[in-house]
Amino acid sequence: FYQEVAGMANDLMVPKRHELDGILVGGPSPTKDEFLDGDYLHHELQDMVLGKFDIAYTDESGLYDLVDAAEDVLAEHEMLQDKQVMEEFFKQLHDGDKATYGFDQTRQNLNMGAVEELLISEDLRKDVVAYTCENGHDEYDLIDSSKPTPDHDCSRCSATVEADEGEREDAIDHLMELADQRGTETVFISTDFEKGEQLLTAFGGVAGLLRYSTGV
Repeated sequence: FYQEVAGMANDLMVPKRHELDGILVGGPSPTKDEFLDGDYLHHELQDMVLGKFDIAYTDESGLYDLVDAAEDVLAEHEMLQDKQVMEEFFKQLHDGDKATYGFDQTRQNLNMGAVEELLISEDLRKDVVAYTCENGHDEYDLIDSSKPTPDHDCSRCSATVEADEGEREDAIDHLMELADQRGTETVFISTDFEKGEQLLTAFGGVAGLLRYSTGV
């Protein structure tokens, strides 16, 4: 039985192992322990096991129970991933040239297809307003979601665009759409640790790790 389960898991997961963040194992005791201790899983999958959990059911409802039981482990793992991403961001910011931050700069780099990972604070509460002035210049303002849409003075020709002429949408949706179009991975960063909070307070809640240096 253990060999059969491991064989199915290996067939399904080994080809996609580089896409997996981790593996949860659940079952009645001592079944799950014997399964893991017996090294039935492929060694690369074995190394990805985040934890084992007592689960009474082995049908689909057991999968939901497994995820519920692993809530703390999953939260800890997600936090670790967030910290690793932010460590790389600060490393590139101080010692490299493959970091961008702030809405305008990050959006420019996204449009260029230069962003490998788009970093967005989970607590970002902003809207994007798109304006087109009478001379055809497209510009964007980032405003708090709770505030009304303001008028906009074009930075290139000083023409004023009335508030009701601006097209408004959620900033996260706006950035994620650009990211999806250009094959950029979006990573949501928690504010429950220092560098995650800094992303929101010091960098406007938006940053990116670049594929190559752009000078923007």
